[in-house]
Amino acid sequence: MVKLKSLLLITICALAVYGFWLSVQDLEVLVAGLDALGVPVLMGLLGLSLVNYGVRYARWTWLLGLPASAACDSRNLYAYIAGFALVTTPVKAGELIRCRYYKALLHIDHDRIVATLLTERVLDILSGLLIASLALSVLASLQMAIWLSLGIVALVFLTTRYPWVCLGIARWLSDRSPFEGASRLYTFVESTFETLTAQLTASRLLPGTLMGVVSWSAEAIGFAWLVILLGSDASFLMLMGIFAISLIAGAVSFLPGGLGGAEAAMYLLLTGSGLDAGSATIAVVITRLCTLWFAVLLGVVSALTLERTLAVESEQQRVF
Repeated sequence: MVKLKSLLLITICALAVYGFWLSVQDLEVLVAGLDALGVPVLMGLLGLSLVNYGVRYARWTWLLGLPASAACDSRNLYAYIAGFALVTTPVKAGELIRCRYYKALLHIDHDRIVATLLTERVLDILSGLLIASLALSVLASLQMAIWLSLGIVALVFLTTRYPWVCLGIARWLSDRSPFEGASRLYTFVESTFETLTAQLTASRLLPGTLMGVVSWSAEAIGFAWLVILLGSDASFLMLMGIFAISLIAGAVSFLPGGLGGAEAAMYLLLTGSGLDAGSATIAVVITRLCTLWFAVLLGVVSALTLERTLAVESEQQRVF
């Protein structure tokens, strides 16, 4: 519980930074924009975010090799959603908190969770690039982000095709390390690579990427719908592409949760497409609240629920 509290402090700090950024915006314009859109639109955006989470959860369960019935297991669902509580950590590393819950509740080893997280990142990048291709006219302005994303994917594939390179380095470091746990760390790295290699095959890559396209398209559709309601003349497909490009830009910035990078890219691309600055700001704020911060909220609730469950089980074991 102490570790979780420490990690949640990162989320609180990120939220504080986000709150400060909002405070320097024209709050009257933001409030007026929210009033103009109305509750039905906001509920629709949140609903599309839930579609995203639902499809990604189904893919996660499939990648872990769990039976379809496991998708109905509340422990599996809460453990997956709990990872969202810490997506504001650098490169979303905080999602590794799932290791704690899957090990304690479902007895799934850490190496499987780490490998599945890496596979999920690769699939998300590939699906994001496919959606980003809908905005080919603006891709040239973010070539660095696109090439870096492709480089990350290529690096992961190379390490899974030629694992002996990384394993050789890990073994060399393990043999020369003064730490007692070095050999256990090497065993962990080796088993993680085995799982990752098994997951990144053609039979899993294609359906996994397609599921990613479906899940992220849900939020991209919500974004395009919102921007058009705010007065944009850009095409629906181009706006979907802008959403994907913004997320990629945020991801390769290696900032916590893409904070700052995604918002800046989204704002610049929207204003570049002809949307006025005030409406672009409203679109960015509402989009991030209904996607990133909605996920964080669900994640915190799930993590706290699981912590309470683990505390009760620990107390029962102590009694008996």
